[in-house]
Amino acid sequence: MFTGDGLGPPVVTGMVAVADAWACTNPSAGRGIALGLAHAVRLRDSIREAGDDPVRLAHTFHEITEPELTPWYTSQIRVDRARYRTMDALRQGHPPRPPATDDYSQCERLFWQAMPFDPDLFRAAMEIVSALTLPDEIYARSGIIERAEAVVRQLPAEAPAMQGSSRTDLLAAMS
Repeated sequence: MFTGDGLGPPVVTGMVAVADAWACTNPSAGRGIALGLAHAVRLRDSIREAGDDPVRLAHTFHEITEPELTPWYTSQIRVDRARYRTMDALRQGHPPRPPATDDYSQCERLFWQAMPFDPDLFRAAMEIVSALTLPDEIYARSGIIERAEAVVRQLPAEAPAMQGSSRTDLLAAMS
């Protein structure tokens, strides 16, 4: 456990934060157990490498956690914040904000929009969902985003309307 960016000496030795004690992700993504187990394996490896040196253990575990697990956490936070903004706007009766226009957001949007309509994109999405491959790694694969763009170009201009009750109908049914 470090202060700031983790470059200084650890604040505490003899204790490490693992899984949800380190960073909680949204349970709706279903990655908590997979990431917790992956983190536990990294802890085992760090203990083996550090031996009886608690400072080395803290540094080793941090050096593994940051590049291998932090990207999963930050990816989930990004998705959660975007989804929250959409739900909050709809709850307040406002249209959702248009999607972000940065390159990463555009790649992400295209990929997830096309994924249900292409078996290769679907398999790639399952790598993300299963916490096997980080989204950045999938989006960087040769031809993935171009394939997603091609699929999206073939989709109908307007998505079919969702069937079901309106929010007003649901609230009335609950009262």
